[in-house]
Amino acid sequence: MTTKDDIYAQIESVRQYVNTSLDNLKASISELEEGGGDGDTGPITATFTITSSKTLAHFVHGFNNAPKKLGGPFPIMMIYPSEVIIDGRIKFLEGDTVPVYPTRVKADGGTFFYKIAQELVAGTVLYLRSSDGVLIE
Repeated sequence: MTTKDDIYAQIESVRQYVNTSLDNLKASISELEEGGGDGDTGPITATFTITSSKTLAHFVHGFNNAPKKLGGPFPIMMIYPSEVIIDGRIKFLEGDTVPVYPTRVKADGGTFFYKIAQELVAGTVLYLRSSDGVLIE
């Protein structure tokens, strides 16, 4: 026969399980909001509308040496194809819309970027600065 204490023990066990699950979910959400991962959230994309007069596509040039306990290493972004080559830059103007993954990527220096969800250059993953527009999900 099940006693009142048995029922309370089962309820406590379920409560602990739910609290642990919620804590894990909160940690995952926090990591995504702080730019954890590479910005790819799978097939779900959003529209990024450029609000600055222009923005240039960036790529990951390398990684800094920030310790993992601080969230590093962080990607070092560079204008595509490079800082010194002007021809071939991928430029977007105010009002342009670009499909992106909605998770921001935190880069070296604390700047956030959105990963472009379409391949504009074969074999190259490109990003846009989050401060250059607004995300419409």
